[in-house]
Amino acid sequence: MNREAASLTSTHTIRRPGFTLIELLVVITIIAVVIGITVPALGFAREIAKKASTDSLVKDLTLSVEQFKIDEGRAPGYFTPEEMGDIQNITRGFSQMQNIMLDLVGGPVANSGLTGSSALMVGPTSAGEIEVDPALVNIGESAKGYFTPKPKDYATVEGGDTGNSDHAQLPEVIDAWGMPILAWAENDLAPVMTETSDPEEFSEFSSDRGSSHFYWAQNAVYLRSTGLGERQVDQANTSLLGFAEASNIPVHLTAILGSPSAAANPDATPASILPRIARGSIVFQSAGSDRVYLSKNDNGFKRTGGDFYYGWSRQAAASGESVDIIDGFDDVFTSVK
Repeated sequence: MNREAASLTSTHTIRRPGFTLIELLVVITIIAVVIGITVPALGFAREIAKKASTDSLVKDLTLSVEQFKIDEGRAPGYFTPEEMGDIQNITRGFSQMQNIMLDLVGGPVANSGLTGSSALMVGPTSAGEIEVDPALVNIGESAKGYFTPKPKDYATVEGGDTGNSDHAQLPEVIDAWGMPILAWAENDLAPVMTETSDPEEFSEFSSDRGSSHFYWAQNAVYLRSTGLGERQVDQANTSLLGFAEASNIPVHLTAILGSPSAAANPDATPASILPRIARGSIVFQSAGSDRVYLSKNDNGFKRTGGDFYYGWSRQAAASGESVDIIDGFDDVFTSVK
């Protein structure tokens, strides 16, 4: 090729048009819009999947409890609800779910003579401790295997407010958000609720204050915590069942654990109405996606206007609203009759 031809070729080289600044901004805007739509949708889908997983886990747990009751003629739990409600347990930190698991996943090995680091001394009171070996779960003649959780659903929990380090080493049933599932076990020796019953006969802080159907001390280990789970969630100050609500705890417990359709004194003023029966003999409670057990920021609490008591449901029904006070919370509740 001579110089003239080369010059002509160079002069007439084809140039491809590029993006203008406006076109580039349009593309970036479109990508941002797509991401803005997709990311929340994916997050919402994940939350739906976690709730479904937790629902399935609690359903399996409920079926296990029901089968145990059929076989043994009692609810699972090595220690009675009154023993679990002992005032010592508020600081010892032995949870009702851990107590239930002693029956459902193998049981204690009391008086076995275990030695070494594998042996844990657990219980709601120092005088009533029993020996447990976590390595024997679902192993041996005493292990009936009513409930066989997956490793991700049965693990130790960070941040529980416990005065006994052995309790912190005993696994818990964990929901899909990584938080322990609370178990509220009814004391079947409590007085029958009537029109003349006192509020404390249904829910109390601890059993030293008198016989009651439910005791907050059963789950004090997590409701006293200011940094529970991997995200260090403050339950003590953000939960309606947290320790900061100490003076209101019996009222709040009654609100969620009483059957919404069975009032003992339906003609009383809403703030004085009490449940005749419990929501269930055992009530399981997952904190839900916000990881707080009955958060003060949930719409369910805002709907009550701060009047979080059992009789609010009847008051709401009269105005055409929902009749169950737990509606509007993201907590997952399941009851065993």
